[in-house]
Amino acid sequence: MNRANSHCREGDVLISSGGNDLSPIDTLRRRKTPTTLQVNRPTWKLRNFYLSLSSKRRARSIFLIFILLLIAYTLLLLKNANLKADLRSKDSSYATPKEPWSFDGAKTWFSETASLQKRRSLSTELQKSSNTKQPGYEFAGNTEETKEPPVPFIQLWKHVHHDITICRIFGVCVSSNRLHLFLNSSNMKKQLEYCGLKQQYYDSSGYEEWQKVVSIANYLRHIDRDLVAYIPLRTHMPHFIEDITPFIAFKDILEGQRTTLHEMPFHKKYSSEGNFPMVDWQKSNYGINPFFLFDNSGFHRFNGSWTQDFLALLLGKVDLSSFVESININASMKCFRSVVTGKGSDVKYLLNSENSFFKVNNLRKEARTASYWCEKPIQVTILSRKTNNARTLVGADNFAENIRKLQVTKESTQDKKTCHMTFHCQIVYFEEMTFLEQVSIMQKTDILIAVHGAGNTNIVFLPENSVLIEIYPFAYKANIFEELARKYLLRYDFLIAEPDTKSFKQCLQKITRSHPEFEVKAKRLTSQWDAAVTKFREGDHSHRLKMENPKVSDLVPSSRVCARNQSLNIPWRDLCNVIQKQVIQNSIDNRDDKSSECYKETVILAVDIDFKDLISYFVRVYATKASLIPTGALHCL
Repeated sequence: MNRANSHCREGDVLISSGGNDLSPIDTLRRRKTPTTLQVNRPTWKLRNFYLSLSSKRRARSIFLIFILLLIAYTLLLLKNANLKADLRSKDSSYATPKEPWSFDGAKTWFSETASLQKRRSLSTELQKSSNTKQPGYEFAGNTEETKEPPVPFIQLWKHVHHDITICRIFGVCVSSNRLHLFLNSSNMKKQLEYCGLKQQYYDSSGYEEWQKVVSIANYLRHIDRDLVAYIPLRTHMPHFIEDITPFIAFKDILEGQRTTLHEMPFHKKYSSEGNFPMVDWQKSNYGINPFFLFDNSGFHRFNGSWTQDFLALLLGKVDLSSFVESININASMKCFRSVVTGKGSDVKYLLNSENSFFKVNNLRKEARTASYWCEKPIQVTILSRKTNNARTLVGADNFAENIRKLQVTKESTQDKKTCHMTFHCQIVYFEEMTFLEQVSIMQKTDILIAVHGAGNTNIVFLPENSVLIEIYPFAYKANIFEELARKYLLRYDFLIAEPDTKSFKQCLQKITRSHPEFEVKAKRLTSQWDAAVTKFREGDHSHRLKMENPKVSDLVPSSRVCARNQSLNIPWRDLCNVIQKQVIQNSIDNRDDKSSECYKETVILAVDIDFKDLISYFVRVYATKASLIPTGALHCL
């Protein structure tokens, strides 16, 4: 017997060494894998038994997971059933005990925390601020009305199915651009977060502090007013609309003018804490007296601005002196009856044609149907700028001329009717228009082609399902108007203009001449720009240069302005394709007959083309028997 096999016993693994006079250990060291393996029958039986046990355990685990999922689904169904039953009951305005907004009867009492937060007493701060002289402002609040301080509590509206939460927090003060609340229990903090109010934006104290505040008369001049936002408003047009949009959406619910959404009601609840007098929450229905507190930075631009005109339209008042004020870091404490806040991804459904802001001001918000587009030309508006070639749309006149020649022919296979869609286009400059003229232009527009800028804030006046095509400078894409378009139920698309390297580098050179200390950083930013341009020219738009990001633009101060002020040059073919996509999609979504097979659309672009090109186009159409052409194909020649 070979020396390698002299010590083998029955049941051992036999390793064939291939004729080498080596021990099994030496063989394993020299070879990564043995040549052959021989295992006797008892070993295989043990292995098979172990595998059978593993498969049984695996099957048992899968079965248990399935049972747990089934139980969870059943509990979810029962919860929904209980909620629907609760809505039908007489006490449908009350939450269930399991919810964080539980309460007993028409009142809810939460026990106050054992002690206030260990920090400097707010009453001490109030006493010191009362001794300081209050700075003067352009507007002053109304102090003639009788004012009665409310008891701090939270009033909440939650839609049954939609993701909409509206909160009105009573008993609030503001100082140094920071909100002070008087609901201090841990449970209240959870509910404030549920209302969309993050803790970094406010300080909280107990009811005792509120009693000290209301004892100081200087802080009660706005106690009958309701803040429309929990942070001071910004005066710049797009940021102002971004801040004020939640209040526009919630206003009807707060005033009781609108109690349902899509025929489903809002669930109204109350909660409070602390040692305060008994209050019948159901009878404490305060009206809304809105107050707009602006950030003092840039407030000098308020008079005569677009923002002031918008507020006059929203409130229906010319004199805004009792509704508007500003606040700065050195301002004394200002206390208000309540502040309005909320959150939810479905807030946009409160900004449709049923909203009182559009109804009262006779603003058209209803979406136009495809049949309307068959009767009248589709109105396209090109919004450009006239300021020293900065962000001007190159070739806007040619675009307008080509758009007027577009024609969409749509045939209905059901009623054999043919619809010919035509386009009308105009170029406007909002710098030369009043506020009401800008609103009038938007009300008549179906498709808005606009360069990125503050004038795009007027999209809030576009009818529902209108189209915004925004044109961005190269390497600069801020999404503020994309978000506004989504909230105001508009369709959105965008184009990136060709890089304007010459103007960008000239702008950087001006900065470095004034500030030589930024020359090294400017060279680094220029190299990043050149690399991004090279990628863009090669058809790769995935470059990482984002000048709208402060981390990038702050390398060289004002370099963000250099990126914004490029001239905007886009190919006609790209713009034509975007118009094609939006028109066809809009006609499909808005047509009277929702059947997907009712229409067969052919879109033809009539522009200045050679006769041979026109002949080749029709030959290509008929050679493919037209049925193979994609529905609504637009040939942007």
